[in-house]
Amino acid sequence: APRRPVACCSQAFRNLTALALPAAVRASGYGTGDATTTLPQPGDHADQFEGKRSLATTRMFLFDICERMFARCNPEMAELFREALRNAKHRDTMLPVSRDMIGEIETVAGHERADSSSERLAVLLPVSAPESTAT
Repeated sequence: APRRPVACCSQAFRNLTALALPAAVRASGYGTGDATTTLPQPGDHADQFEGKRSLATTRMFLFDICERMFARCNPEMAELFREALRNAKHRDTMLPVSRDMIGEIETVAGHERADSSSERLAVLLPVSAPESTAT
């Protein structure tokens, strides 16, 4: 099946971003070139995660990102990611799926969006268990 052009997803992402801006941010001039206030930089998240790291939370985050980024623009890719996430039962099998998804996000939405998704993923993904040393 042919892939949809990246421009489709990029434009959809820009439209979604513009719609998601709160009225107060738009009123300050953000996006018009005459902004008078400083907006948070990428990585300054208002919703700091304070929960427990888990594969379930990580998987839900990845499913959510998959739906937001790919379901409309590239349903075939979204289905491939969904299937890979369903089959990823352990941290070691989830990592390659998440890397592939972050790579596609960078292609579609740019490195800043990919970086912020990657930062969030790092907070959610459980730390690998230390290997025991035989003595």
